Amino acid sequence: MSRNLRIMLMIVAVSAFIGASAGIYMFNKPHEDVSSAQADYSLSVDELFIAFSNDETASNEKFLNKIVEVKGVIGEKSDSPEGVTLILNAKGEMFGVSCGFVGEDAAPLKDISVGSEVTVRGICTGFLTDVNLARCVLM
Repeated sequence: MSRNLRIMLMIVAVSAFIGASAGIYMFNKPHEDVSSAQADYSLSVDELFIAFSNDETASNEKFLNKIVEVKGVIGEKSDSPEGVTLILNAKGEMFGVSCGFVGEDAAPLKDISVGSEVTVRGICTGFLTDVNLARCVLM
């Protein structure tokens, strides 16, 4: 083999090793503990929903991937094998904030019913018809 080919293969091998190592690290990186972290924003369901309804782009810049704490009334509760989803309805609106709970964070929701007022902290993942919060915890 020529010297240039060996050097080129060595560069490709080292680059592949570095890329694979970074990928493994990111895959196994622990999630931020939402329950003990300080909320970046604390507001009502109405305030959060109206912010996204009025200007989704600006709200994405402000809230996306941030820890948001919201207070509101449960309009819908659905259980699944993956966890529990609560929909906190905005007043006078058909939609609101969708809060996804998984694992042990879903256990305290067993005794909570539709119509209860709750405070939820989670990571804002964007807006579809509802504002979506993931990895939520009941406060």
